[in-house]
Amino acid sequence: MKCSQCNRRGSSNRSRCLYCGGKMVSDKTSGPIQCCGCQSEMVEVEQHGTLLDVCSNCESIWFDNGELEVILEKPPYPDQPVSEGDAFNHRFGGVASIESTQSGVRFCPHCAKSMGQLNYKRLSGVIVDVCRFHGVFLDHLELQKLQDFAATGGLSQAKTRIKQEETQQEKRQLESRNRRRLQATRNVRRGPNFGTLHAKRVRYGNWAGDVFAFLKKHW
Repeated sequence: MKCSQCNRRGSSNRSRCLYCGGKMVSDKTSGPIQCCGCQSEMVEVEQHGTLLDVCSNCESIWFDNGELEVILEKPPYPDQPVSEGDAFNHRFGGVASIESTQSGVRFCPHCAKSMGQLNYKRLSGVIVDVCRFHGVFLDHLELQKLQDFAATGGLSQAKTRIKQEETQQEKRQLESRNRRRLQATRNVRRGPNFGTLHAKRVRYGNWAGDVFAFLKKHW
């Protein structure tokens, strides 16, 4: 999504721009998109009732936001030939005839911005390319690895770990707030001139030290 007035991008759950209040509109590319890996045109393939964009050249897959989670929560279909082209004779995760020719930074097919790389769900061990505004790009065989990860209970483990990390973060934030309150209480008890008096003590202490060093050197 992007703002119709200032063109800033934002979350899909917002109807108005956070910066200028303009109306948020879709910025997705209409029609076929290009593969982030080999730049070939991708075709739409239905999987579990969800239309996915699949590259007929390197068999990589583009998932719009939320689509990958839907696929991983369901068991994969058995071998299923794809009718949209002779190049599709394998199910997702099968043996690819041509590998992706591009490496390094990938660019989102909708906004053309460079995508980040992250370990999916922090536990899968599969590094995926992500555009936080539009979706996830998987190279050939990465879907199969994620399906294996989900089938062995990886998604539930990831949810548990994320919940534990959120709990620990909330605990650290609470401890930080308590420390700030305690420090503020101590400052009030010391009085408004505590900082000034402390600075004077430090300054006089430094001056006395200089005098003592001078006398010791010359006497």
